[in-house]
Amino acid sequence: LCGRALAVFLVDAVALQQAGKSPFLYTRVQSLHVDHEGAVWAGTGNGLYRYDVKTGNSTYYGERDGLPSNTVSCVFEDNFGELWMGTSEGLSRLDRARRTFKNYSLADGLPGRDFTGWSACFRSASGEMFFGGFAGAVAFRPENVRDLDYAPPMALTGFRLFGVPVEPGPGSPLSRALAYTQS
Repeated sequence: LCGRALAVFLVDAVALQQAGKSPFLYTRVQSLHVDHEGAVWAGTGNGLYRYDVKTGNSTYYGERDGLPSNTVSCVFEDNFGELWMGTSEGLSRLDRARRTFKNYSLADGLPGRDFTGWSACFRSASGEMFFGGFAGAVAFRPENVRDLDYAPPMALTGFRLFGVPVEPGPGSPLSRALAYTQS
């Protein structure tokens, strides 16, 4: 049973599977979300599925499509029509227009990687999203998330071999100082 505003849909996955029309290739559905267009999104242990109620067509998204993990829970839509979901490898955002995923991990400040436990998630009326994981929880407003595509330049400033600093010279793998080494 999925609820959305004034609409309620009953999704009978068992009947659909028996009729050979199941939109879900995996029976363990962990989260259902009905988007602003009326499509049903299912987060499962085998990826993300979109089921078009009008046409009966379904679309599958998995790791090959950019998801960080095929274990998906807690699917929500933000005010821009993008989908946010918890996975066993962090949070993910689907840009539906481009059909691309942007994944968020420990490197982005998440308290842990697994956001599938207990399906601990919530979207407030104001649009703030809350996701709970095994290592903690996060709360954010999707409109305030800024993706930085800039990668700062990297420079090696030291080299250690078996924990011992290596300096250039006779018998050293370095022929000159790191700042002047090309390869």
